Amino acid sequence: TWTVSDCAGNQTIYTQTVTITDVTAPLFNAEPADVTVSCIADVPGDPGITATDNCGEMLTVTYTQSATPTCPGDGAVTNTWTVTDCAGITTMHTQTVTIIDNIKPVLSEMPSDTIVTCIADVPGNPGVTAIDNCGEILSVTYVQSAIGTCPGDDTITNTWTVTDCSNNVTTHVQNVIIDDNIAPVFSSMPADLTVQCFSAVPGDPGVTATDNCGETVTVSYVQSLPGACPGDDLITNTWTVVDCAGNITSHVQRVTIDDTTAPVLSAQPMDITVECFSQVPGSQGVTATDNCGEELTVVFTQTLQGACVGVGMITNTWTATDCNGNITTYSQVVTLDDTTPPVLSATPAAITVQCFMDVPGDPGVTATDNCGEVLTVMFVQSAAGACQGNDVITNTWTVMDCAGNPTTHVQN
Repeated sequence: TWTVSDCAGNQTIYTQTVTITDVTAPLFNAEPADVTVSCIADVPGDPGITATDNCGEMLTVTYTQSATPTCPGDGAVTNTWTVTDCAGITTMHTQTVTIIDNIKPVLSEMPSDTIVTCIADVPGNPGVTAIDNCGEILSVTYVQSAIGTCPGDDTITNTWTVTDCSNNVTTHVQNVIIDDNIAPVFSSMPADLTVQCFSAVPGDPGVTATDNCGETVTVSYVQSLPGACPGDDLITNTWTVVDCAGNITSHVQRVTIDDTTAPVLSAQPMDITVECFSQVPGSQGVTATDNCGEELTVVFTQTLQGACVGVGMITNTWTATDCNGNITTYSQVVTLDDTTPPVLSATPAAITVQCFMDVPGDPGVTATDNCGEVLTVMFVQSAAGACQGNDVITNTWTVMDCAGNPTTHVQN
């Protein structure tokens, strides 16, 4: 407005109206570009953005950030800056921050592959945990593979798996090889021994076996077949056990059969004296028994008869030998002592005759011997005297057996 007055009091007024219309929006000093980060913790905030106004107004910038996603490694966050000048002109800038976590979780430990002896030695979960680059609280899943039928021969896998909310997966597999190389142990190992007979050979005393991996193992027992001689042999008792891992334990007991006991005769006939060879006894049914039960044959021998059936010595011998060469021998001595004289078949009586010519001779007298010896009778007649009608004639029969027993008969 302009006003002018003269001295006469005349006044002139002029008014100019100036309309102010601001159509220029405020300007930010920075406009952060869209970005991609790994984790919610990496999302930028307000770097201190300000705004200037073309009219010089002092402006206040409003900053807002959208809510964070539930997964710290997956989602999007928007940062928004808004400023309005007094003319009501608003400037807005939005920054989109994309969260993409592609880093896998890290396990606290990764047990290495190992070899153990038995299933009982297979390790379990030592308490493996996991950490996430975005700070997520993670749960590790642990799985152990099923156990096979053999506690000493298998492969077990221990598997740890962890997944973050961005579906980044970390898996670790531990291979545990079960390799049992320890053989089973017998409860006893019978020592070698020597016995007399096969019947004394021991069998299986009930040997069992234990396995270091706890497997129930079965012991196999085999005895070798006996030979023909129950008192002379070598028998083996063999125990064998195999665990499921193929470890074998064997034990052989050698039983030597050495029979040192001689057979026993059922009788031992005493020495005797008999008249004649025909009275000498024979084997008399002597048998023999063996301590090992062997069926034995007794060999009987008798010495040959001498020239005289009533004088001499006969030996009866019994011998029994078992299959191991043990010998029993017994001898019986039979003495032949014939004391019985021969017997004449006739003993002519004394007679009286008229003339010498009537004197009888040998009527054929013979003799028998109690021992059956064939004897010869000697006949002798005395010589006649000068007078054939007056004399004494003697007929004499004499016989002697081989034992020296004489018999004499005289007939006058």
